[in-house]
Order: sequence, then C-alpha cells, then structure tokens
Amino acid sequence: MSSVHDRVTEAIADVMFDSVQAGRPVYTLADAETIRRALDAAGVQDSTLDGLSQLVRSTLQLDNAGVSTFHWQAEAARRHQRQPLETPPALPLLVVLSIAAEQMHADGSLAAHNYYSRLHGILGIPATQSHRFERDYRRTAELLWGSLNSWLEAWEGERGI
Repeated sequence: MSSVHDRVTEAIADVMFDSVQAGRPVYTLADAETIRRALDAAGVQDSTLDGLSQLVRSTLQLDNAGVSTFHWQAEAARRHQRQPLETPPALPLLVVLSIAAEQMHADGSLAAHNYYSRLHGILGIPATQSHRFERDYRRTAELLWGSLNSWLEAWEGERGI
C-alpha cells in the first residue's frame, strides 16, 4: 500500500496508543480532534473523518468482484502475524469501523442497530457493493481485530491493554 497509508497507520498508533496508555484499556474510537492530530502528523491534506475514510476506502477492492473487498487488509494482517511488534496495517480501518459503531443511535433515517448502513455511508460504499462488502468483512473481521490484539500483547501493555 502507499506510504501515505503507512504514515497514517504509524501516526494513529503514536496518537492513540502512546506511552501514556501503558497498562490502561485502549480503544480504536477516535474523536475529530484525534483524527486531526493523527492525519496532520502524517501530512495528510484532509485531516477529517472524510480524509481518513478516503484513505481506508483506497485499500478496499471494490471494483474487482473476483477478489475479497478486504483482500489487501487481510493479506497485510496475515503478514503482521509474523511481526506483531510492527503496527497493524489495519489500524486506520479499525478506527473507521469503531466510529461507525459509535454512531449507532436512532436518527430520522436509520434504526439504532443499523451498523452497516452507517459504515457504508462513511466509506462511500455503493449500494451495489453493500452485500459483498458485508460478507467479506464478516469473513475477515477476526483476522483484522486479531492483529490489533496481537500488537497490544506483543508490546506487553506499553501501548495499552
């Protein structure tokens, strides 16, 4: 993936999982200020949730029906298993997934439990790709989240627990 993705991944790790978090429970939920700090540190022009979402969307295989939507993310997570001290490449995606979950409250257009519609909106997933996107996420979710857990364990709590 791009050096921009690598820079954003490391910046998120530095901002959200720094030494202040040692021994404390940590979460991948970022507010607007945290996103801004991480994207600014990575040198990304658009330091908003939209900027982060565009970066994450660029890692998804939406235009290749013969490949899992999360192919790149899954392969990167498998490589990460061999070097768990390295920052998990899925970190930007995990932040976006957490933000979508946090937005799960009833509003005028979506039921409170409608996670995927919120996620589709954040990432700009076309309706024609929604079923495939959801199916492929379910198949890779454990691997992606497992890379974060492995990383935190490999750091023995220094970046949080």
